Amino acid sequence: MAAGTVLGKLIPAQRRGRLQAAAAFVGTGCAVAMALLLLSRWLEQPGQLPFGKIFLFVGTVMILASLTIRFLREPADEVAEGRGFLTPRKAISGVLSNLRGDRVFRRLCGMAMLFVFVQSLFPHFQRVGLDAQNQSLQVLMIWVIAQHLGAVSFSTLTGILADRSGVRAALRLLLPCAAIAPLLAVVLARQFPGFYWLTFFWIGLVPVTFRMQVNYALEIAPAEKHPEYISTLNLCMTLPFLMSPGIGYLVERIGYLAPFLAVSGVVGLGAVAAFLLPEPREPGALQDFRSGN
Repeated sequence: MAAGTVLGKLIPAQRRGRLQAAAAFVGTGCAVAMALLLLSRWLEQPGQLPFGKIFLFVGTVMILASLTIRFLREPADEVAEGRGFLTPRKAISGVLSNLRGDRVFRRLCGMAMLFVFVQSLFPHFQRVGLDAQNQSLQVLMIWVIAQHLGAVSFSTLTGILADRSGVRAALRLLLPCAAIAPLLAVVLARQFPGFYWLTFFWIGLVPVTFRMQVNYALEIAPAEKHPEYISTLNLCMTLPFLMSPGIGYLVERIGYLAPFLAVSGVVGLGAVAAFLLPEPREPGALQDFRSGN
């Protein structure tokens, strides 16, 4: 929330893609180095599951990352008088008001809700890969590195595309690729298990897509409503996660093939929605769409 809000204030829309790609290069370099230095050692320890160390390290780094927000300086907002304390009822009312009042934002949230179903498959991507390759947990290090390399690759490609042609163009590339991810996992697990790491390289696009959706929300929202739009978008993407236990139950009961194909179809609908979004940088495009023209 903090990063997305400050991003909208401090970085021009036409430069966000390239700067995020540059940040991905730095972050990926650090992540891969830590995986090689630390994760490889932790996974080598016989008879132990090192997830406690992994989660402690990641949680600590995330806390340190959140503290960097304290060093940013942003222009002050104009505080509206008479708003008073924001109760949960007012917050929910604000969410519904944003969705009702902005047709473009409503479509973006619908697309994001469909897209996020691919995230619910993340633990199953790992389990399918381990079963297919029948390997030890050492392979997790390879998958972590592959996922980070995929993230920086998609960040670079779509970042340049977003700066040149608009965020909508980047979303039109990312959503169809996300729909392919479950299909790719199925094919690799069944036919080419030795190349299953390509699945994790491919799903490196997921965090990139999250950022591009936030960037699109920032472009269509009035500056004073950036926090509201981002929080509403995040809330809408949270709802599909409530179905994650059901997806896990289906995987346990009938295997992974049908659930993976179903999620691919759902995300494919999100890809269709991406092609129905207007381009905010085209003069009059948002107004025409909101008015139904």
